[in-house]
Amino acid sequence: MLNKDCGVTGGLYGENYIKGDVVLLKLLIKKFQLTIEEPQCIMIFSNAGDKKQDVLGILNGKVKGVEGQYFLKGKDVSTFSQREMAHLRKKEVINFSDTNFLMEGYTVEKNLQLQLKTSGIYPTKGKRMIGATLDLLDLKDFRDLPITQLSLLQKLLVRLAKAAVVEPKIICGQDPFVDLNEKEIKIVKGWIENLTAKGIIVIMITENLNHLKYGDQEIIL
Repeated sequence: MLNKDCGVTGGLYGENYIKGDVVLLKLLIKKFQLTIEEPQCIMIFSNAGDKKQDVLGILNGKVKGVEGQYFLKGKDVSTFSQREMAHLRKKEVINFSDTNFLMEGYTVEKNLQLQLKTSGIYPTKGKRMIGATLDLLDLKDFRDLPITQLSLLQKLLVRLAKAAVVEPKIICGQDPFVDLNEKEIKIVKGWIENLTAKGIIVIMITENLNHLKYGDQEIIL
């Protein structure tokens, strides 16, 4: 289904919005509404660079002053304190396509360690989290390799692993399938399914309409 208005009916503060620990997000950009009630992969199409940056910026709290509201776990993000906003950016919502997100001069494991440090997670706990993430995404054999020795597909996998290692609520990014063939894209889709099975929401923004089919929900901006 392709649309610009998807989600539950009723008020923003209805029972469905605050029940339990379910991640619920409502985002409105020029009549665009997105509601997420369970871990899944959302594919969003937009060929406008500013719209893509707006969506990613709003998700991690870097863009404000847009029309509409953004709710995370039943709370309006605009009401977050500075401490809550810092926690959102470091731990809750990770943009794997950020410039310099992947540190080319370091190994796979070192990249994951750096993300844990940024998110304020102690090394003793981080060691277990790194091991679990490498197992989940089948990266154990690559942990000691520098990023420069990896293929394009492997680098994308490490980006996802680095984002996932801190166990965020949302992983987001843009154009994940660029320059990948059909077989490689299916492999990435399998990795994403592993992440959503672990309770992580994955939001991908693409300029290729053909890539929408790889999401559980498809949206055109």
